[in-house]
Amino acid sequence: MNLYDSPTNDFIAQLARLKVPINEQHLLSKQQLTERYKYLENVFSKKRSSKDEIPSSQHLISLKIAYINMLLAIKEKNGGMDRPPEERFEKQDVIQLARSYSTDAKRTLGIVEPLKVTDPKRYNPYSDLGLTQIFPIEDIRSEYKKLLQTMQEKLDKMIMEEKFDKESALEMETLYLQISKAYEKLNNPETKQEIDEIIFLNFNPDRSDLYVEGNIGELTYIPEKAKTRRDDRLFILKNSQGDEILLKKTGTLGYGRFRKKDGNMSFQDPEALSEYTVVKKYNDSQLADARKAKIEARKTGTTWDENEGGEVFKVYGRLPIGILSSPSTDINYISYTINVLFSNANLLQAIQCNGGYMGEAIVDKKTEEYMVYHNQDLLCLAKEFEKIKGMYPIGETPVRVPLDLLMTKQEKLSPIRRRDRLIGKNSNGVDR
Repeated sequence: MNLYDSPTNDFIAQLARLKVPINEQHLLSKQQLTERYKYLENVFSKKRSSKDEIPSSQHLISLKIAYINMLLAIKEKNGGMDRPPEERFEKQDVIQLARSYSTDAKRTLGIVEPLKVTDPKRYNPYSDLGLTQIFPIEDIRSEYKKLLQTMQEKLDKMIMEEKFDKESALEMETLYLQISKAYEKLNNPETKQEIDEIIFLNFNPDRSDLYVEGNIGELTYIPEKAKTRRDDRLFILKNSQGDEILLKKTGTLGYGRFRKKDGNMSFQDPEALSEYTVVKKYNDSQLADARKAKIEARKTGTTWDENEGGEVFKVYGRLPIGILSSPSTDINYISYTINVLFSNANLLQAIQCNGGYMGEAIVDKKTEEYMVYHNQDLLCLAKEFEKIKGMYPIGETPVRVPLDLLMTKQEKLSPIRRRDRLIGKNSNGVDR
């Protein structure tokens, strides 16, 4: 059952199912409703066990909210007056009215949801559960159980004393929708990871707005030379979730700008960006399975390394390996780099939007907090290399591509012409 969509509507239908003659099926009284409620409450209570405590509590709370909504509907049909409990009403009218109350609760919750996009640090599933910081799934389940128990006790009191109105019922159902949706998200390792990373982020990882075509005049790529020892170029990190991150430099990107009359560039940076292969070995097996399934469905832009058992990201950046491995480095800088710069949220946006350029961790001069900065020239370099890789054979030999000489007006309009020029074919697609 999807808790968010309609946690009480199914139970409204259950409560309305009465064992009466066919000619009375269209009618419903408060007395019949109460008898049916007590029967269902007894059934769900008997099924309750420590193994499935959360689903059982969810069912009981949904049942109680549905019962209160139907009592309110009957009272509204009575014109707000107390009438004999055996007096019967059109069942469908009562059902429709009770369901409208649930719709109001969902609409009320929808008002708060946009805040989780604009201000995720303050409004998020953790805050919905009353948690002030990120917790592991086991602690989230424990807290959710406590909230369900408290809510069930309040509902029992409301029903026993018959002290409820549309406002209090709406408040309880909205709260139930809110905590149930929050739990549903945080109980899933993949969505929990996404939420955790968004809370950590203090920058926009999509910086495709910085890209300017033609900003780079010349591009060079030098693959890293193979070494005898396998671990010579391997740097190992571990994030706060216990995921192991294997980092290997596989190449170097350089660029030049402002070509002179003699054909040389007036500005050159031959080692502007390092190319990295990042393998993330997830500590949570459920998360690993979910990521692998997404990769197989071609929904990520990454690959899966069966030998290492992890997700492979091909990215570009300038990592100060010496600083990261020094014992004198600020531990907060190391933690920020590992948990934020190498978060899936940043790496995936880098691949999808920034040509693979992931930015670099710096200290913001105004706030004095760590943040990720994206250099415009380096982003343009990564984006241009992303285009080149699709048209030019990148292998074990260095590559130099004069982008400014290749980009004639016609070739800007025709990627095929540009590709043919790069790989040495004439305008008819024949090898020169």
